Amino acid sequence: MRVAFLQKDPLPDPYVAVVAAQAVFRGHSARVFLPGAERDVVGAVRRFAPGLLVVHVAGGFVDWARATGAALSRALGGPPVCFIGEFPSSHPELALLDGVDFVLPGDPDETVSELLWRISLEKTLRGCMGTVGVHEGALDAGPPREPVGDLDETPAADFEIYRRYRFVQDQKTAPILLGRGTVENLHAGFRIGAAELRRRFAPARKHSVQGAISRVQMMKQRRPFYTRFGFRDDSVCGDHAWLAAFLERYTVEVELPFGCMARPDQLPPRVIDQLADAGCDTVRLGIESGDPELRQQVAGTAIPDEQVEAVVARLRERGIRVQTVSFLGVPGETPDSAVRTVELVARLRPDHAFCFTLWDDPDAVTSPELQRLAWLVPYAAQMPWLEKAVVSAMSQTADGLFERLFRLQHDVGFVRSGELPLGDMTRMALRMSRTRQWI
Repeated sequence: MRVAFLQKDPLPDPYVAVVAAQAVFRGHSARVFLPGAERDVVGAVRRFAPGLLVVHVAGGFVDWARATGAALSRALGGPPVCFIGEFPSSHPELALLDGVDFVLPGDPDETVSELLWRISLEKTLRGCMGTVGVHEGALDAGPPREPVGDLDETPAADFEIYRRYRFVQDQKTAPILLGRGTVENLHAGFRIGAAELRRRFAPARKHSVQGAISRVQMMKQRRPFYTRFGFRDDSVCGDHAWLAAFLERYTVEVELPFGCMARPDQLPPRVIDQLADAGCDTVRLGIESGDPELRQQVAGTAIPDEQVEAVVARLRERGIRVQTVSFLGVPGETPDSAVRTVELVARLRPDHAFCFTLWDDPDAVTSPELQRLAWLVPYAAQMPWLEKAVVSAMSQTADGLFERLFRLQHDVGFVRSGELPLGDMTRMALRMSRTRQWI
């Protein structure tokens, strides 16, 4: 059987690559399709003839995932559409949406293979272990599937699923997961949900140090053109003993620059030194909010402004680029606390500032003004003298202009960070501009 993964972003998704590898290991075929890079996506997917359509869904991408999956399923004669990822796991009610057949909560590695097996034998899919579907208008969950116990026993990520798109395969940064924490998604337009925010930097399952090093080395050997690694899970720096053992071996056995995510309370000077000595060139720093009380509410620990500023200064001393990640609209947000986020970002002067709105919590403080402010925060980071203009723009109504400015600054941030070299961005833009029907 064949499974097609649908993806909006033209960036390799290591989570999808791991899930696909398990399906391939079980004897199935897997391939990724980027609708925005296809002149005729229906024809391309139809020629592959998948029995299952799978989308890794992050908050803010639900509408696109539902509409794209439903349209392709109708055109192909009805293969089931499944949602995977941390966001659907927290929101199994997404299965109630038109065009969504199943949500696969938890680890979908074995669930995808079992669904393909059932489809091949024309067995009923309802009640399959590890699925949430709909029966007679209500959620219908199968038995829960046990999480993967030993991640080292899972197949290594299979990036051959992107072989249709050379401009994706040829990207110079190798994305990799060292565990199963929340996979970062900082794409323009991404809106984080409350559940995902609570999971951020929480303790998560990891590969053993040996398992992680083996997978990194395997990727380096398979694709010698990689010039750096991007550790995509945001729990990398949470376990200092594990991190120290991993970096000690990475320094000797891999010797490539890398980027990771962290939070200020996870980065005492000795850890920053370890990262720098191992070749870390970029840290995405979760500062969450410019208001210390809201930051404590979000992070679960007290992180004063002084600590944030000291960590940023130390990272810069060691030659590590800093990108900040903050959120507006968390419960308790006020216009004053939102402005403090802008002020903190302007003081920090990060290389790039990602700022997103919280949107799925009934207690979240959401408004058009906060969304406009989130779009413009990256400009306050680059040009602090625009700080007052950014704040005053909260009351303006040029939403389309502000969103375009945000996307421009976001893409420029990727180029400047080294995450995507200019050549990669150019190839991506040329390929993704072929059609706007599916974007």
